[in-house]
Amino acid sequence: MLNTDPSLSSNIQIVGLGAVFRNSIGKWIMGFTSHALAKDIFYHELQAFFVGLQLALLHNLGPLEINIDAEQIIKFFTNTECNPNNSALLDDCRFLLLRQDSPPLIHIYREQNRLTDSFARRAINTTLPSSLDFISPVMSITTFWVPPQDSLQILCGDKRGDITTRRVKAYGVLSPSVPVNIPTSLPTNILIWPNTNTGCPINIALSADTMVAVPPNSSL
Repeated sequence: MLNTDPSLSSNIQIVGLGAVFRNSIGKWIMGFTSHALAKDIFYHELQAFFVGLQLALLHNLGPLEINIDAEQIIKFFTNTECNPNNSALLDDCRFLLLRQDSPPLIHIYREQNRLTDSFARRAINTTLPSSLDFISPVMSITTFWVPPQDSLQILCGDKRGDITTRRVKAYGVLSPSVPVNIPTSLPTNILIWPNTNTGCPINIALSADTMVAVPPNSSL
């Protein structure tokens, strides 16, 4: 299983890239971090995706299931849509996907991608501001065959199946604990609990804040 993610810095013009490989029961295989000068976030989503696919081929990590929290990325690979600004990188990714026998691409919540996001942020936090003028267009990649100590809490939480809450908007008429289909990789419906502290009865509320229980990646 491959998860990829970029992370943009809020105060310096770089982006961190990260990816994590785990097996079907959540056991660590490897991860990587890298950084680059910031462009647009869609380009960096593809960058992280591309490097992850390259490493999968290099180290014979397959068959893959690929989890991404950027739904637009999946649309570009599963539909006929195109992005002319990044067409070359898209084509490169498509080529690597074919070499991996077209593995499934699954959209997940951001909360299900916390481990990979922590690796992308690690790439930023370990970059010295004095080195920004010397960042090469050819990315240097740091690989982790053993998970870093500060990532173990998230890694173990995913393996245990820890639940994360997520605030979403629910529209229409809802009763407490109504099963609602949410378009993610999760195989079953998720129960949501409307917050009725809105000053109006739930049966006439057009929308209500809700908390959604988000388990980790469904493959774990």
